Order: sequence, then structure tokens, then C-alpha cells
Amino acid sequence: MSATLKVLNAKTEIASYTIANGETLTIKAQDEVNYQLVDNLTGLGPQNIIAKRVGNDLQILLENGDTVPDVIIEDYYDNDDPAATTNLLIGQHENGNIYAYVPESGQTSDAVSMLAEQMAAPQALGGDEISGLWVFSPWWLLALIPLAAVAIAAGGGGKGGSATDTTAPDAPVIDAKADGSVTVTPAADASNATVTYTDENGKNQTVEIQKGDDGKWTPKGELPDGVTVNPDTGVVTIPDEAIKGGSDVTASNSDKAGNTSDATTATSVDTDAPTPPVIDA
Repeated sequence: MSATLKVLNAKTEIASYTIANGETLTIKAQDEVNYQLVDNLTGLGPQNIIAKRVGNDLQILLENGDTVPDVIIEDYYDNDDPAATTNLLIGQHENGNIYAYVPESGQTSDAVSMLAEQMAAPQALGGDEISGLWVFSPWWLLALIPLAAVAIAAGGGGKGGSATDTTAPDAPVIDAKADGSVTVTPAADASNATVTYTDENGKNQTVEIQKGDDGKWTPKGELPDGVTVNPDTGVVTIPDEAIKGGSDVTASNSDKAGNTSDATTATSVDTDAPTPPVIDA
């Protein structure tokens, strides 16, 4: 994709860079600016991008399947408080309005400025219409809006758009097995799943998984000891030795539009042997 990156402060465009196809544009981050992406073929913002954090640098991949970043913004994350970052990635929608790139998952942790080290997340134009020029607009506020590209079309002023997706995915299926283990299977129409349970030490644990553009499921962050995720099916397996016997497991799904399913709960089979009595002879 041939594209352009514009840098805009509160008053005007202060820089413009050509993103050559097959090459990486590297620039230094600036304070109080927005970064506007433009597809040179359409004059609009790319519909979908992938944002990735590497160290303090923000990497931007403009096309699905790319392995080499098209843009690197050095020291974008040079801030101790991610929620205070106000430098947005923005683009122009086909309805003529400007929007920020927001996480397709609808999860705050997937917002560009909130990404953890080495984490990547698909982004799409969404949320509320904004000015192209920089204004104070913390990312975390935008990330709380149920979002997806279709949400723009619903209120975009009548240039053909589709209706907002408000249909929640099916609930996940929890199978409490006789051997004490538990499996959680996400619904086919889900793109995220959250599982909570109590481990053998009585500590509450949370597992979050997401389905990538390639259809593979991966965990968000480190998995608790013993827990596994099948990359092809998304099935989360909690072995008997990792869960407190007789405790509840709760799971829910969400989709790219931010719709969340009903929660499902099941009780694990208690295979823990009782503590033997103490005999005082």
C-alpha cells in the first residue's frame, strides 16, 4: 500500500511523510500531535491496521499479513501514565469525518497507547467523530466506547453505511469433567473469551484469550500454571491440579463490535482427597 503519514498539532499540519511500499518509515514521536494515515489510492484512512508495541516504539502495519512494520514512531510510549497519552492515530472515513483508530476487540488493554510490551492489536476507525487537529482526548475514554468500523457507518450522515452490530455472540460452553479438569470452548462467532476460576491455593485467576485475523487463538498475557489454550479451537483447559475442587468456573465471550455474551458458570468436580483425621493414641 502506498500511503502518507501526516503530523498535526493543535493548529495545523506540521509534517507529511511518504510511506513507500515495502519500506519502513521511522520518525521520532512528538508531544501534542495526532498522526493521520492516508491511503494514497483512496485519499482516506486505511480501514484496518495493526498496532504493536516494541520497547517504547509504536509499530504500525498497514496491511494484514505484513510482518515488517510500515511505520515506526520512536518513543511513542515515553510516558509513565499510558492513560494520559493523547497522541492519536487518526484517519478519514468515507463519510468525510475524521475518527481515531480504536481496538477492534473493544478492550481498553488493546488501545494503541495501552499496549503492553510486545503486544499487537488490530485497530479500526471508530468511536466518536473528532477534529483532525490535536486536542486533549485520552485514549482510555475512546477505548471504553463499543467500537467497530460498522459503528461509524450507522451514524455517518447517510453515505450508505450498514447498521450497528448489536448482536452478542453465543455463550461459551464449560465442561466440568469427572477427572476434575475443566474445559471452556468459545463460541464460533466470538473473538475474545474471559475465564475466571479459583486455583488450588484459593486464589482467583483470570484467563483472557483472543482470536487473531488468521483465526488462531492466543492468550492475552501469561497463562496461570497448568492452563493451556488450543490455538485452533480456542479451548481453554484447566487441569485438575490447577483448580480448587468443587469451585465455580465462569466464562463469557465478546466479539469485535464489543458485544458481550451471557456468562456461563459450572462447578468443577471435587477430586481432592479429604485431609486424614489426626489420631491421638
